[in-house]
Amino acid sequence: MASLVEFPQAPLTPIMVSFMRCRESRQFLGSYEARPGAGDVVAFIPYLDLPNYALDEERAIAFIDSDGFRGWIAKDDVSTHFDIMIPEHEKCHPYFGLFERQGWEATPIMWSAIDWNKHFQLRTDDEAYDMTPNAFFAECDLTTACEWCGHPMMNDGRGKPKQDKCEACQWSKADEEKDRKQREAIPVIQFNENETGFSGEDWA
Repeated sequence: MASLVEFPQAPLTPIMVSFMRCRESRQFLGSYEARPGAGDVVAFIPYLDLPNYALDEERAIAFIDSDGFRGWIAKDDVSTHFDIMIPEHEKCHPYFGLFERQGWEATPIMWSAIDWNKHFQLRTDDEAYDMTPNAFFAECDLTTACEWCGHPMMNDGRGKPKQDKCEACQWSKADEEKDRKQREAIPVIQFNENETGFSGEDWA
């Protein structure tokens, strides 16, 4: 009798996570589906690529709460209105199950150990596709991932990207369509292997 074959699971996507507890519920600078409330433990995700405005203007960092709501909040607001939590705290434990279900392998990092110069570095065209931001924001309408590099582009109120071109790699649907039409316009040359113009003696 044939046995069932177990296919190997896909490797988890590595992310860094810093746990913080909100001291007071207020209007934070940033973009989010739900505002953290007083006493809520929130997981912040350093080094996750964000829209340029979020990193360069708001100086923000991505977060996710225990209900799965996510977004980003300005680093200064977090430093002022949140307290550092150790990852061993019981209120942090549910997050690791949440991360695993999302396909992420979380490595804890203390807030004080985050390299902020690295975090706020804007992404450029590195000729790579970063799947992590799209996976992180997949269930909300804050961003749309660039089809070419995966950079998260900020959406408008209708859930559509505010910019036509990706701010990281400069890809756009218009350029893609232009390239497609140019490729279609290139004549296809068909070769007849029986009419090469060479005889067997030419290869002797």
